[in-house]
Amino acid sequence: MPALTGNGTVQGNLQITGGSAFSIGPGHISGNLQIQNLPAGSAQNQICGTTVNGNLQYQGNGAPVVIGSASCAGNTIGGDEGDHEVCR
Repeated sequence: MPALTGNGTVQGNLQITGGSAFSIGPGHISGNLQIQNLPAGSAQNQICGTTVNGNLQYQGNGAPVVIGSASCAGNTIGGDEGDHEVCR
């Protein structure tokens, strides 16, 4: 499973397109976070305890993504939040 954890930092934009399950956080993304075209499935995708300085876009996905929850730390989004299905 691709992951950005341990307070890792991405300098610039992060784009996740298709592919397998992922986990982001805790961490920092200095640009935009774009998640698109995830295939349908029961995989646990999540964004927890992450700061995104730019925009968050979630579009055209068949799989859900937990974006903060009771069991997953909230996130800080500096720009706009685009279309998404689950958000705290």
